[in-house]
Amino acid sequence: MRAQDADGLHTLGRWTADRARSTPERIAIDDRGVTLTYRELDQRAVALADAFAAAGYAAGQRIATLTGNSADHVVAFFACAKAGLTLVPLSWRLAPTELAEQLAVCAPALLVIEPEHAALGAAATALLPQPPRTAAPGRDGIERGLPPAGRRCRGAGWTTTTRCSRCSPPARPGASRRPPC
Repeated sequence: MRAQDADGLHTLGRWTADRARSTPERIAIDDRGVTLTYRELDQRAVALADAFAAAGYAAGQRIATLTGNSADHVVAFFACAKAGLTLVPLSWRLAPTELAEQLAVCAPALLVIEPEHAALGAAATALLPQPPRTAAPGRDGIERGLPPAGRRCRGAGWTTTTRCSRCSPPARPGASRRPPC
């Protein structure tokens, strides 16, 4: 069961379904000539939320994005809301070291990188001791197939591709290190 099905509250995860029922053929997104109706947006978001669950991504995990504004990013936003995942949008305007610092702090289970920002993503993840798994957005990327969520962190009890926040190295230089799980 996805997070929005649990209690019927009007949430971000439920918003696209409500709009798809009330105005299914109305244009929800017009992105440089690519249009999505509310029905299509909801269908893609539901499919991606289900794919996240099937690949082992658990509620509460973080999915970081290094993308511009696009229809694919909106789909990922609503899919994360439906799956109970936390979307962490990162700015493509950052330097690789700044981006690596943010990735170290948020410790995403997956980093979704738009192809035009692939070099920046590669430079930033190369600075990390344990880089997150990466994938491209959209129908040719994460909507076609997601990398599996990764190993289980025994100390925190949830699935992660990097060490969990309980045992990961501190983000600040000079802070004490915790033992790995």
